[in-house]
Amino acid sequence: MSKITGYDTHDDGPGFVGIRFCQECNNMLYPKEDKENKVLMYACRNCDFKQLADSNCIYVNKIMHEIDELTHIVADVISDPTLPRTEDHPCPKCNHREAVFFQAQTRRAEEEMSSQTSNNREKTEGQPRVNSRARPLSIEGPSNMNNIDPQVLEPLPNQPRQPTNLQGLLRFAMEATNSQNVTSDIPFQPMDEERQEFLKQTLSSLSCNIIEELQKSIKVLSNVIDLRPDDDTSQHESALEKIADFVDNIDIANDFYKIGGFSIFGPCLNSPHSSIRWRAADVIAELAQNNPFCQERFLETGLFPILLNMIDTDPAETVRIKALYAVSCIVREHPMSLKYMDINDGYSILLRAMQSSIKKLQIKSAFLLSSLCSKENVNDLKLTLVNMGLIEQATGLLAIGDLLPEIRDQLLNILDGLTNDNFFPALKECRRPELCLQSTIERYIKDLKQEENPDQIDVCYRLLNKVFSDQDTNQER
Repeated sequence: MSKITGYDTHDDGPGFVGIRFCQECNNMLYPKEDKENKVLMYACRNCDFKQLADSNCIYVNKIMHEIDELTHIVADVISDPTLPRTEDHPCPKCNHREAVFFQAQTRRAEEEMSSQTSNNREKTEGQPRVNSRARPLSIEGPSNMNNIDPQVLEPLPNQPRQPTNLQGLLRFAMEATNSQNVTSDIPFQPMDEERQEFLKQTLSSLSCNIIEELQKSIKVLSNVIDLRPDDDTSQHESALEKIADFVDNIDIANDFYKIGGFSIFGPCLNSPHSSIRWRAADVIAELAQNNPFCQERFLETGLFPILLNMIDTDPAETVRIKALYAVSCIVREHPMSLKYMDINDGYSILLRAMQSSIKKLQIKSAFLLSSLCSKENVNDLKLTLVNMGLIEQATGLLAIGDLLPEIRDQLLNILDGLTNDNFFPALKECRRPELCLQSTIERYIKDLKQEENPDQIDVCYRLLNKVFSDQDTNQER
């Protein structure tokens, strides 16, 4: 059973991440969504340890930046022995003076700065001095403008060799501590083999071979086709979740295809277990989102018709929602996929999804259709949708009323997108008297004003102007 703990919260600003480590095996913890409980957690990828996050908002770029700082902080600038350093400058965050700050990019710059400082010292004797901007710090702390007599920063001689890996960083820290003549009652002794092995494992746990982890998950999922309806699927579900955690990075997503990862999707999507089917669709969505390479591969492998059929016929609600999510990620920003939508009757499936009793399916299908209708130079697509009765269906749903705001807004966006550029077939369909679209829009304008929803009010007025511009709408903003 997974171990879940909480931790003391503290206010480090929105999106604060921080690096956390597993209390069981000292591995780094990674943010992960608990889809069943709808909470954000930190999970260990080597054991079952999990930790509740103090916020449901995690900025991916920030955590990648912090991980990069932890593992590569000494990879470039610090390894350059030609750069002078100082320990006299306070840290801008916590004001301690143990950090090393770089002051000049080259020896020549340092010499020029030293000469300039020497010449200026005579001219400014007895006057308040400020740091010259001709010699910027790579990391700047608080300004010394209010400091009457700041110290002149000078490089420290005979610095230890700069580290290039984690072991070297540990050695560097020990040497820096010794150079400060810190007294300790504990004598230094050679480290025994057991402690050396423990330290080695701890340091190696900070890094993870992602390709190896993906290959392990692919191997676990290779026997999905043999699962019976009453078999335990916990290992296979964990393998799919682990893949989903890794492939949100576009480079790793492409590598996943190159190591044969796409071979798991056929058996997974046809599994008798809905928990495997929806997780596989979720992984497909993560791989395809904003990734043209993976979008094309999914169209080539024949998985697209399977996903469309799942939207239409799968008995599990979650599977249908995730399949639509995957189709949306494959189609959006990928014009070539529109041909596959047409060939596989995908638009009819989306129209039927809009009439589903599943609210999330209604919202997602309406959002995808509104997104497609709003593109430029898609008149062929618009004509197809108009001929299939999309306008009649959208106006019929709007006339019913009592819609969720998310569905209502997307239906209005669909009509707005179809009538863009004065697309005549859509305008003609919207003007059919039996649809009563004008009175429906006017009613929604009143409702939206009460909700204080200016964006959708603009959409409504835009529709009235485009469709019924030759009639007096008697509407004022």
